[in-house]
Amino acid sequence: MKKRVSKILWFGDALDENHQAIPPALSPSDEEHLQGLNLGEIYICVADADPALFIRTSADRIVYFKALDIEALSKFFIRKDRPDEAGFLIKFLGGLFSDYIQSMNFSSGALGEGFVIKVDSKTGDSYLEVDHMLARKSATFIELLIQRLRQVGGQIILSPASMSCSKVEEYDTFYRCYFENTDGEKTIVQEFVVGDQARSQTFNIKPGVHENVSNTYYWRLVTSIGDNYIDLSKSDCDTGSAAPQAGDDIVQLGNRTDKTRQNAIVLAAYGNDTPSFRQYAGIDSYSLAGKEVTAFSPNGNKVTGDFILKTGVNILTQFQILENLIYSETSKVLDEIQAEDNYLYNSAFASNTNGWEAKNDIHFFTVNGKFLLVNGKFYSRKDAMAAIIRDGDRNVLRILSSGIKQSNADLANKPTYEEGEEPRKFFISFKYKVITAGTLTIGFPGQNLHFTEQIEPGEEYTIKEYSGTWDGTGDFELKFTGDIYIHSLALTDNAYEDMITRFGTQLSQTNEKIEAVAERTSNLESKSAGWLTTADGVEIWAAAEFENGVKASSLFNVSADEILLKSEHIRLEGSVSANGNVFINTDGTMIAKNMVAEGIIAENGNFSGTIFASAIRLKEIEDGRLTNGAFIGHGGTFIAPELNYGEVVYVKWAIPLETRVSIDITIKAENDNVVIQDGIVINQKREVTFSANGTMGDIIGVNKGRGTFWSIFNATLSELY
Repeated sequence: MKKRVSKILWFGDALDENHQAIPPALSPSDEEHLQGLNLGEIYICVADADPALFIRTSADRIVYFKALDIEALSKFFIRKDRPDEAGFLIKFLGGLFSDYIQSMNFSSGALGEGFVIKVDSKTGDSYLEVDHMLARKSATFIELLIQRLRQVGGQIILSPASMSCSKVEEYDTFYRCYFENTDGEKTIVQEFVVGDQARSQTFNIKPGVHENVSNTYYWRLVTSIGDNYIDLSKSDCDTGSAAPQAGDDIVQLGNRTDKTRQNAIVLAAYGNDTPSFRQYAGIDSYSLAGKEVTAFSPNGNKVTGDFILKTGVNILTQFQILENLIYSETSKVLDEIQAEDNYLYNSAFASNTNGWEAKNDIHFFTVNGKFLLVNGKFYSRKDAMAAIIRDGDRNVLRILSSGIKQSNADLANKPTYEEGEEPRKFFISFKYKVITAGTLTIGFPGQNLHFTEQIEPGEEYTIKEYSGTWDGTGDFELKFTGDIYIHSLALTDNAYEDMITRFGTQLSQTNEKIEAVAERTSNLESKSAGWLTTADGVEIWAAAEFENGVKASSLFNVSADEILLKSEHIRLEGSVSANGNVFINTDGTMIAKNMVAEGIIAENGNFSGTIFASAIRLKEIEDGRLTNGAFIGHGGTFIAPELNYGEVVYVKWAIPLETRVSIDITIKAENDNVVIQDGIVINQKREVTFSANGTMGDIIGVNKGRGTFWSIFNATLSELY
């Protein structure tokens, strides 16, 4: 049962009928130590179905430990494979390396709260945002930008530059507007650039009250800049632009060529359609016409752009809100390869690695020579592993500097070839996310379907596909030298794209209709169904088109004056009734009162009352055996069968006079329990033959308990009709 690894460490793979690890027996004595587990020894069950550890205690008990419980360890250790948190103070005595540290309540901006220290991933610049900062000895700033949060009664324009004009000098072609960039202790940077459009406007000054004071407006081109001034063109300006004055608040609004400086947000508190929030893009002239992309105001809201809902891998949800219309569309690509299409066994890795050989190199931690036990589990370090872990909302195969192999005998399926036939093309596909870069090796060694590739880390799962010929021999291997997560591994004879099934749903509502549509499309079929509700009624429909070109559709339409049901096949389950006059039972019997029908063809039927018909067509005998309601229209021999007690059979015969040649009809008894008589004459026989050319008549069979009697009535015997 056990094999020795060291003096105290043994291993084996024995399992019981429930595939559970079997604990070793206790050794009877020190002399018989090979017959069981001794004090201080450890037995490891290496069976993949139930890996476990067994130790013998000082009380001669066998203690059983299952595989490492990651979730249980999470109560004591911070996770490194997903976001985690700790409810107590943590001291990093050796230091902390991170590009992002943020408080729980952080929100950015002048009205925000909390703090953040981070490195911009795009520029590499570090960034600090806090409420108060104290430098106890000194602070050195290469460049210090000071801004204040202000309230403006008319408009607040959020744009790349602004200034408060302290002095104006007039030149031949421009106005030079100065601003205070320092108070001797602090200096602010020049924000304007050449090509900007500078605008100033006041709204709340009452005309005629103060001398030489009025509302002003100008929008001019910046032609030059200095450390503490900007030059505004006299000629290149908006119509009606006034001259700048000291005290003006000037903001940048647009740029002639730089698209990154052509955007602005305007918060307005003055005007007819206020208060309002408006976002502009592409401002390259003295007009905002056509530049508004977002607006929130009392007169209505407008939003232009993309709305992204992060709902999961391969799921796209789009909402369009238009006038009188609510429209939503949800589509999903089902890219899980079905098991019946896969030549690999258990390659979805949904719960275990059964059917695979996995390599694991796990070192258990010890303290003073004893294994470190955490929450009842041994704590270990994984140098190499291939095992199922939980990543997000699904189980995946994690390979860390290791690999897995499926022997040829364990494959779910293998191709067969005729003698001399060339190997066919196969496809290997899977989804993966690389944590640590490494080299991937996958396929059947020594065959065309075997590949090696260096793969770099990524944040999302990506599809990988290889193709090559395979003759059906060899073992399948998957190895990686770094750290990788894998799921949906498949070996198929179809490309990955051909295995995809696409699903889609649409729901739209207007003031006139509500409509819902669901679709499913694969390389084998295309199906759709939906319903439409309007004031005129409700329509439910379904349609399908298959790989062989066959099409099918069904329609159920309900309106105020009728209900329409249309399909190639209509199946009703249960009893059916209509107006209390028509009944169809589950056994197929039908009752119809006052029925008027055309072209009825029935094997059996019971009719009561009077039957009015311009013509009744009876089914002609085909197998030569007299049956109820049958019709004889030609000469020949016909069998009169033995009837059950109480059974009555009626047969009609008629032979038109088309030739003077005699046409005979012979009625022959089935057995000795059947007798035949010609008309009302008592002349019981086993067989009767008569000439039927140009005549018609009836043949009636009955069983009243003394055998079966068949009587032949010729049409010349008018008294019988």
